[in-house]
Amino acid sequence: MRAIPDFRLKRFFNEGPATAARANLSPSFAEPLPLAQLLAFESEATERLTRLSLAYTEIHGGREVRAAIAAQYDHLAPDHVVVTCGADDALSSLFLALVEPGDHVIVHAPLYQPLASLAAWRGGQVTLWPAHEEQGWRPDLEELAQRLRPATRLIVANFPHSPTGFVPDCRYLERLAALADDAGATLLCDEIYRGLPLTDAGEPPSLADLSLGAVVLSSTSKAYGLPGLRVGWLATRNATVLGAVRRLRLHLNTFVGAPSEFLAALALRHAGPILARNRALARANLAHLRDFLGRHDRLFAWQAPQGGVIAFPRWLGAEPTSALSDRLLREHGLLLAPSAHFAGGERHVRLGFGTAATPANLLRRRRRTAVDHHRGRPLEHLPAAARGVLARGGPAGGASRQAGPHEGGPSWTRGAGGSTSVSGRASCRATRRSPSRRAAAAGRCRTSSTTAPRACPGAITAPGRPTAR
Repeated sequence: MRAIPDFRLKRFFNEGPATAARANLSPSFAEPLPLAQLLAFESEATERLTRLSLAYTEIHGGREVRAAIAAQYDHLAPDHVVVTCGADDALSSLFLALVEPGDHVIVHAPLYQPLASLAAWRGGQVTLWPAHEEQGWRPDLEELAQRLRPATRLIVANFPHSPTGFVPDCRYLERLAALADDAGATLLCDEIYRGLPLTDAGEPPSLADLSLGAVVLSSTSKAYGLPGLRVGWLATRNATVLGAVRRLRLHLNTFVGAPSEFLAALALRHAGPILARNRALARANLAHLRDFLGRHDRLFAWQAPQGGVIAFPRWLGAEPTSALSDRLLREHGLLLAPSAHFAGGERHVRLGFGTAATPANLLRRRRRTAVDHHRGRPLEHLPAAARGVLARGGPAGGASRQAGPHEGGPSWTRGAGGSTSVSGRASCRATRRSPSRRAAAAGRCRTSSTTAPRACPGAITAPGRPTAR
């Protein structure tokens, strides 16, 4: 019996100190949509939901939700869709149905671990097809051709790519599909971030529309910001693949619940405004991330993502990113996924920017750094008044401020490069003096004015929640 592979990324987010983290710097989804806002898209939706029968649903997905999914493509019908409990359920069904021991599987890397580990667990021979940072994370089709074998059963791609954000053009996808067809291999593409282009170039059609044989996976979790629904799908015009997956799923009995199907169909019927909302937030947050990485260009280098809500900057520090991640979680309560969890070596990290908490999380890191390094004292050992200034905003809002007579806190000053510092010893000594002396000391503090950084629409101060993927 083959050992079940260790899913390192999921353990990272769901076990140990991660469950009590202050903030998640690596969320992989767009800002979750509240149920009330989703129901508000249709006047009778709430009433229909309350009258919904909780009987069994159709094993491959109800007609309504399959029709809503098919409508997201140009050449697909409801019968080309199999609805699953999230994209991972679709992925496992595909590998169980298609991969036999000895089959050769080529997988685009860096990667979401199950794209490779499930094939290996099935007894497949997995060859990685790496994307190269110096080429803008574009995987080379010539290198793919060199990896093909007579036994190649499956070619696994991922566009928009997780975790780099690379988006190919239509011509590239047509050549990729032709390579797979010529090799007699099934082309599988994880398109879970489709719908969130970040540049004016937009995004190409789905591979399910470009190729009769290609199979695509997606869900409502990432681009739509509805991970709590647990609705995914497999879509293809490949009758052989559809038949194999459907036969397998008769044994699995993994129905999607009726409420989730109802809400997913509702969201997909209104995909336009939902995706527009999430694109606007992602693009605004990308500007914040660009500013953050620019201010820390001695520590990071990056290729800006072209789609999705995650980036994959290179860490320029001395320590491996696994060690960096452990240290940030242990010392600061910050979740930052290292590249080792994506078969991407030890020099990159995954940064998420899809949620409304992104600006606050980046500023939260700046606040912490400013105080944490003051005279080498950790945050919890700072004087109470200094912690109070931090809680009230300190430099996080961008504007320097002078401590009031009853605060006795430090003076915050922004340097030319955007960095924030705490003024010298007097302000900390002031917290140990009488009220009158604290007022006098506070009056001697000096501040410099600056413009507050632009806040993204809907920004909140709550930290991002850990994600299972």
